[in-house]
Amino acid sequence: MNQPPFGAPPGSPPPYGQPPGAAQQTAPAPAKKVAWWGGYVSLAVLALSLLLVIGTIVAAISSEELGMNMTMLTSGPLFFGIVGTIVALVTKKNPKPGVAIGAPLGCGCLAAIVSAALVAVFFVAIFPRL
Repeated sequence: MNQPPFGAPPGSPPPYGQPPGAAQQTAPAPAKKVAWWGGYVSLAVLALSLLLVIGTIVAAISSEELGMNMTMLTSGPLFFGIVGTIVALVTKKNPKPGVAIGAPLGCGCLAAIVSAALVAVFFVAIFPRL
């Protein structure tokens, strides 16, 4: 007779090809997709900083002082975009939204501050002595 095993609730018959009493397998729930807003912001800043690089080249052709000032302004967004995009690609698969969104923005901000400070120190302290 086709009766369920002792203790099992009576239910629908097993699918064709499975022996009676075999456990029915359910499909796993689809994984929740994590927002990639940190990556989008980093890519947008990278695209805009590439326009700043073109402006810096034009400014450096017209005047050395204007080129130095534009380089000091461009280094922050450029390194924010580069470092933020790399970190976003690395943390893209992380299931925690705080990591997937916050890590690219935090690392990008830190890279922007450090690079702007280093470029400013170079142009203010080292470059005039050369």
